[in-house]
Amino acid sequence: MDSITARNSVSYNRATWTAGLATLFANVPLLIYGLYVNIFLREDLLTIILIVTIIGTIRNILQIFLRIPLGELSQIIGRKPLIIMGHISYTIALLLMSIASDWTLVFLSTAFIGFGMSCYWPAIFGYLGDVDIERMGESQGRIFRQSDIGSIVGSIFAFYLLDTLDFSLQELFGTIAVISVISGIITFILLPESLTKENRKAVDNIPKALLNSWSTMIQSLRSMSTTNHLWHVYFFHFILAFIEFTTSYFVPLIIVSKGFTNADVSAIWLWSLILVFWMKPYLGKLTDKFEFVSAITVSMIVTCASVLGYVFVNEFILLVGAYILANSSILVSYIAANGETARRAPIESRGMALGVFGVYVSLGRSTSTIVLGPIWEFFNLSAVFVFTSILIFFMIFLLRRVIRNNQSAELTKTLSSI
Repeated sequence: MDSITARNSVSYNRATWTAGLATLFANVPLLIYGLYVNIFLREDLLTIILIVTIIGTIRNILQIFLRIPLGELSQIIGRKPLIIMGHISYTIALLLMSIASDWTLVFLSTAFIGFGMSCYWPAIFGYLGDVDIERMGESQGRIFRQSDIGSIVGSIFAFYLLDTLDFSLQELFGTIAVISVISGIITFILLPESLTKENRKAVDNIPKALLNSWSTMIQSLRSMSTTNHLWHVYFFHFILAFIEFTTSYFVPLIIVSKGFTNADVSAIWLWSLILVFWMKPYLGKLTDKFEFVSAITVSMIVTCASVLGYVFVNEFILLVGAYILANSSILVSYIAANGETARRAPIESRGMALGVFGVYVSLGRSTSTIVLGPIWEFFNLSAVFVFTSILIFFMIFLLRRVIRNNQSAELTKTLSSI
């Protein structure tokens, strides 16, 4: 039986600084992949929409089945190996993109992205909990700030290479992959292990333990969804993940369809990130002042409006504004849903509840490409964004009505039992 009381010897400042640096490094290849994979498929490889949709879905489907078992693996062998494994997977993905001559290598590259995300994020949050569970909120703030810096650095690199040096997308992928190799080596050297041997889970057979973790995942999904009506939060977040993946997956394509260059995609992302970066702590505080359903409803309506903005605006500055609105409102919704999950879950099941939360995120993102891909095939990209906004708008108010009815029924039941 493993101990959970041993104190970690790694200093808080060193651990969070190196974890933040690792996240900065890891987010650069992830950003470049996310911004340009679809443009590369459609413009360079002339890939049909069906294949683009399948490729966009695979990384999220993989995470549905891998996040919990790989999180369990980090509890057995330590956090650092999984963090490094995630970084290596991102690097391999970009290397494959740099030599891809057809969609099959892009498909394999996407699988490495999904595997890498499944390794990296459960391990990095476990890492922060190991270092100081009482300051985990502060630690997450540091990590997300470093993640944003990684996005800014990646955007600047991409813009410079594409616009000034006139690199092709394959050359961009290859260059960032080389940079990722160097940064991965630095991470390996600097990052300390956070999980002490006393706190690791002792198992006789690692593959068997992982299989057991996967099989109980289904039970965890069912049990946590019914605990304290957590399904309310999960379903809200399912909707959010659906619309969030629409903005990240399809927006680069609609930007270039308006006549902007590949370098402009990075520039729009860069300016929106810089302008919203300083506001993030204040946006987080907003969620503490409002009731969960109201806060997330307002932020998701703003998100829907910004998604429509991508269709109807054609000026650079207005597209930057749409990005700012979308990123800000999505961040508020994420923070509100994370906090509400932690509040509703029993203390002893909080980790499991947040793990299930991640599975719903991957489900929402997978559903997004599955549903919107055929709309793109039979109509156009503008129809994808209009449909998304209208669908999410009505789903928000439907869910609000269900939640209010449930609350009224519970109140009536409580009063009748007095």
